[in-house]
Amino acid sequence: MLEKLSTVKPYLKPLYLGVCFFLLFAGYQTTQNYQSGINETDGYISVALVYGFFGIGQFVTPLVIYFLTPKYSLFFAGIFYVFYIVTNVYLIRPLYFVASAGCGLGAALIWSAAAVLLSGYEQECPKGPFCYTAFYFPYYSFFVGNFVPLIIDPSKKEMMFMVLSIIAAVAVIMFLFVQDSEPTPPESIPKVLLSTVKAFIILPLMLLFPIAVSFGVCLSYYYTTMPVLMPINMTSLIYICMGLGMIISTFCWGFLVRLFGEKWVLVIPLCCSVIAGVLGILLEEVEMNETGKNVVACLLGAISGISDSGIDSLITAFVNRVWPKEIAPLCAWRIVYLLSMCIALLYSAFISRTIVIGIEIGLAVIALFSIFIVIFLYKRVFQRVEDENNEKVKELEESDKEKRSEQVQEKEATEGKSTSTDKEMSIEKPESDQNESKSSMSSEDLTTMIANEDLRSQGLIDL
Repeated sequence: MLEKLSTVKPYLKPLYLGVCFFLLFAGYQTTQNYQSGINETDGYISVALVYGFFGIGQFVTPLVIYFLTPKYSLFFAGIFYVFYIVTNVYLIRPLYFVASAGCGLGAALIWSAAAVLLSGYEQECPKGPFCYTAFYFPYYSFFVGNFVPLIIDPSKKEMMFMVLSIIAAVAVIMFLFVQDSEPTPPESIPKVLLSTVKAFIILPLMLLFPIAVSFGVCLSYYYTTMPVLMPINMTSLIYICMGLGMIISTFCWGFLVRLFGEKWVLVIPLCCSVIAGVLGILLEEVEMNETGKNVVACLLGAISGISDSGIDSLITAFVNRVWPKEIAPLCAWRIVYLLSMCIALLYSAFISRTIVIGIEIGLAVIALFSIFIVIFLYKRVFQRVEDENNEKVKELEESDKEKRSEQVQEKEATEGKSTSTDKEMSIEKPESDQNESKSSMSSEDLTTMIANEDLRSQGLIDL
């Protein structure tokens, strides 16, 4: 029984982190889903600002996480998210856009910190890929937040956003109890600042950039164009189906990765991206009755969830495995997909939805071809980089262990010296006391003898 508990215990850390993300994004993601519907054009601009500053923030997050540690990075980033949701309660346009930019910076911080934590947790878990399953399973349950608009009428947006703010605030408090995992220590601060920039010219990482471009465009389609395809009262239903698709697929990714590896399993979510685009075309162009539209919308939501969860979790796991405990490579990949997402958000507001979906399908097909190139070059390129980086991590860990053991030995040696000197002092002290007493007694006897001699000489004392 104890052995089973010891094998399960390492997975509790990513599970707790996933619960924190579930609560935070139950508030945030539900807010974002209603942006374009409630705030109209401002909603599109807000989402573009969020993801634009998400990309900009990737350049400085390695340095911030190094100084704050991942745990406190999560805490401060969560505050930005809550502030963003609160600004929707009573909309003040300038403050709303400032909060959107702040939320983007918080997003850069929170996801980079989570990647560092997961990379550290993975090394403690007996089966590494299931570490990501333990995290993403509760995280993708954020679709539960879409039940709030079903309970509270979205037309009463003040009450709805207030409840979502409280849910997110609970997550921020819970971040303070996350188990920390330190990132790989940098050689110098300038190298930390330039690490993300240098990551753009890493050849193996550049091969993953077409997937990043496709992922960014797909996300803009899932979170802005897709809800507009249906009436606003159907928005919650679409995202509930999307959340269910995320959760069900998350259970499968861990098992499939154990059997085939991330590179082969990535083919599945990329195919789902193409299918989601085709279903969007059907909703936009083909005339259907209400029941048919509802069925296609639910199917679209579920397949979009499979695509979103697969690309997000599998790329994170893949990059963390090739570049373990490094922040910069994943930051660079995110900058590419976020830049693509911002561009897609901006042009989506001005062109027809059919063209938007057509672009999404075309880029998904390109990404599908790129993953086969990655599979073909894996042993020649990625495997070699992975082995080199793992050796570096082992060397760093061994040097850290040696330094710690040396510090412990030095501490024990200093403690041993102090105890031995105390014993010597305690032994020498009685001897010195005895010598002092002897010397004092001898001096008293001497004075007495001298006094007696004087008295004898005077005849006052008989012999």
